[in-house]
Formats: sequence, structure tokens, C-alpha cells
Amino acid sequence: MTEVEPEDEQELKKMIPIRNVWHMLVYAWDMRRWGGVDKFESEMSPDLLGLLAQVLVESTRILLRHQLGREYVKKTSEVQGIKGRINFTPSLKFIGNKENKLVCEFNVLDIDTLRNQIIKSTLEQLSHGDLLGGVGPKQITNLDHDIISLIRDLEGVQSPRLSNALFSKVQLGRNDRYYALPLQICSLIYQLRMPTENEGASTLAKLLRDEIEFAALFEKFVRNFYIHHVGDRFEVKSEGLHWPGQDGNPLMPSMKTDISIISRAYPRNRFIIDTKYYREALVSNQGWLPKFRSENLYQIYAYLRTQENGTEEYCNARGMLLYPTVDRPLDEEADIQGHNIRVSTIDLSDSWEAIEARLLSFLEDKVDAEQTVRDPSLVANA
Repeated sequence: MTEVEPEDEQELKKMIPIRNVWHMLVYAWDMRRWGGVDKFESEMSPDLLGLLAQVLVESTRILLRHQLGREYVKKTSEVQGIKGRINFTPSLKFIGNKENKLVCEFNVLDIDTLRNQIIKSTLEQLSHGDLLGGVGPKQITNLDHDIISLIRDLEGVQSPRLSNALFSKVQLGRNDRYYALPLQICSLIYQLRMPTENEGASTLAKLLRDEIEFAALFEKFVRNFYIHHVGDRFEVKSEGLHWPGQDGNPLMPSMKTDISIISRAYPRNRFIIDTKYYREALVSNQGWLPKFRSENLYQIYAYLRTQENGTEEYCNARGMLLYPTVDRPLDEEADIQGHNIRVSTIDLSDSWEAIEARLLSFLEDKVDAEQTVRDPSLVANA
């Protein structure tokens, strides 16, 4: 389980560049599977909201080039003759005047669909320049022009008030790949724009501090990163674990891994990663050398040891506690009762290439039977 202390989250958020926040969101929101995001990553934007606006503009343009989706929607209108179902009460005025008109309800194939409405409503919100406070004047001018142009292209589409309930009604099929990315961006923009305690605070820094739960984002980012990059060789998932001999006992606390990485080939090696969002991976020890956080170490230890009644893959499972770096990097390993446990950090302020290389390096199997503790003092009295 990802853990966080309030003051830690505030400090860590301030250190992560917007560019890296975008990369984390791309993985955490599983946007890579829809394609079309790589080119946005090479563009520069000082503001996440501005960057998301650029992505929405470009992805909506791509959608328009492939034509807006249409659906049958119910319309009520005055028509000559009969069309669909007659609405008798409002039609009486025409019948009494002997006019050849009726008010009818009928279905028409229209672009005024829920998906198109969400995109238009989001674009209209972004058309107010004050929302893009972190974007330079020239970028705002260009974005405004592009956004207004797209709003015009969506003429005939209503723009309802956005809500969580509205987003929950959206359903995408296999043939809706061009809608997936713009709707995902719309949802994220909506989450960033949700009201905060301080009304009117719409700058990116405020939005990030108030609206993005970085502890959960960190966990989802790491898990989906591995799914995307090594999913062909490893099964990557979050999984529930059972206490030996205690199945069905409702009082036992749950055990659920953040990330379980299991090789698809024999002998099915297991690697359990638990992400932690603390500002410090080590804690002071009454004037002595700092130590690992004991509660975190006990947790990963329980994940490994309690499953040893399973197959060989469980008996030889490895574990890791992964923290963001703040003051100093950390990479320590220890063999504890047959299980290799690693405590490492990753610098989320580093270049994205370095972050990716660091995450992939954790999967390199450097553990052998002769491995010893690199720094035994960190484990003593944990």
C-alpha cells in the first residue's frame, strides 16, 4: 500500500518538474495504449494545464480529420405530417387551427453526442485565458485561436456542465480509438479544475498541490510503466495475498501488493515492489545512524514470508521498497531468511531518460546465493 505523510507530499510535489508530472500521468492514466502521446512529450510547456490544452487541441484535430462520431439521439420538433411518435398535448394547437403540423418525437443520426459534448464543454472552459496562467502570452494567443477554431467546428454540439456523473456515462468501443485520448485529457482537466477551498486559485502550482494525489499517482505510474515496457516478459499486477491458515477470518488485515512482477517463463521468479511516498526513506535513530523505516520493512517482509507455503516462486521471491529521492539517493540490499529485500529511491526530478533507465535496472537479476548485506548497520534495530 502506498503511504504518505501530508508534509511529505507537499515538499515532494514542489520538486517534480511539470514535464515529469506529464510523463507520470501518461503512464498512470494508461494513455500510452491509445497511442499518439509521444509527440506531445517532446514539446515544451511550463504549465501542465497548458500542456494538456495543447494535447486536447491536437487530439481533437485528429478526431475531426477522422470525422466526429454520430449516434441516434431523440429530438422533439414541429414537423409537417407525422414523423416518429406524436406528442399530442403540444400538437393540439395545430390540430385546432387545422394546420398540417404536429409535434413529434423521433430519432436522428446526430453529432450531438455525449462524447462530443464533453470535448466541447472542456474546450469552452479552456477558452478563458485566465485558466492558462502558467503559459506564456504567445502560447496563450495561439492556444486561444486553436481552441476557438475547434469550438466553431463543433457547432451543433451542446456543451453541458461537466460532472463526474457525466464522465461515468461515457462508454468507448473498439472502434473509438480516436476518442480515447481527448476524453482522457478532458477528464484530467476536469479533475484539475474541480473547486478548491480557495476560489479562483487556478494556477498550475495550486492545482497540482490541491488536486493530484501524488502518492496514488506514484504507485500507478510505476505499475503501468512496467506493464508497458516489460509486459511481454513479465506479468505485472497488484494482487491480494492470504494469511496462511487464516482464510475466511474477517478480522485479519488485508495484504495487497502495489506491484507484483512475475516472470512468464519458468521458474516464474517473483518481485514485489511496494511504493512509499515519504520525504525521507530513512529515519533518525536517537543520534545513531539513520535506519530503514521499520513499519515499511515489516510490511514487505510479511508479503514475502507469509507466502512461503506456496510454490517455489514464492519461496524465492524478492521484494523492494521504492521511495522518491529528496536529499540523497539510496540503494541498499539485504538477504533476510532467504529473501532479497532492496530499499531504493528514484529521483523524479531527473531527466526522463534517467528515470526510465533506473526503473528498468531494478529488474536486472543481480542477486545470487553468496550476496551479503551491503550495509548491515541499516538493518540492525530496524
